Amino acid sequence: MGTPKRIVGPMQLAASDATLYTAPSYVPNTQVTVIRKIHLYNADTVARNVTIAIGDSATASKRLLDAYPIPAASPYDLWGPFTLAAAETLEGFASAATIVTCTVDAIENEGP
Repeated sequence: MGTPKRIVGPMQLAASDATLYTAPSYVPNTQVTVIRKIHLYNADTVARNVTIAIGDSATASKRLLDAYPIPAASPYDLWGPFTLAAAETLEGFASAATIVTCTVDAIENEGP
């Protein structure tokens, strides 16, 4: 089993869909990343909406958060586990650029 580590951020989310992380792809493609926690912080004076997805965030069925409102000056923690297969992505964006900070804690390890 791998060691827990920060795989994203802290970084400010963009206002349009962006790839936050791509899981490593090792031969023989059994690498997995287990996301333990996604920490978000809205530093603005008004609520901001956040969308986070495994894979293409344009596909509603892949969203972990869908335009989820985070109150002004507030944190929000999304607890896993969420497993990403080899080369799978974590994507996300906020309703305003450079306002919401994102940090992701995960374990990268060789799967079964």
